[in-house]
Amino acid sequence: MNDPRLRRHEFGFLEVVDRPTSEALSEYYAQAYFQNAASSSFRRSYSEEELEVIELRIAQKALQARTLLSDDQSGSLLDVGCGEGFVLKFFDRLGWQVQGIDYSRAGVQQVNPDYVGHVEQG
Repeated sequence: MNDPRLRRHEFGFLEVVDRPTSEALSEYYAQAYFQNAASSSFRRSYSEEELEVIELRIAQKALQARTLLSDDQSGSLLDVGCGEGFVLKFFDRLGWQVQGIDYSRAGVQQVNPDYVGHVEQG
């Protein structure tokens, strides 16, 4: 490892040397992350094809989650960094209890506004 921006943590993983403060992260996500279309990978809308790909990727992960439960049992999901709320929407449709947390509600407000009430900002 020759990158001076990183150091090895005592538990073995790499971490950023100069981590941003909680306040800086909160400000960035609340004001820029979703809101600045020029510098973000998130958009206000997606094509049907893009939504289908997103759904298929989530469905693959859902199959893995279901292996932890009995066949017809639903579960509870906490999506940390829930972004635009795609995972919340998918698992809610399966009958799961869903809750998300993110620094900003802007992504879910733009793409899946019905799930804003499921997102804690922070």
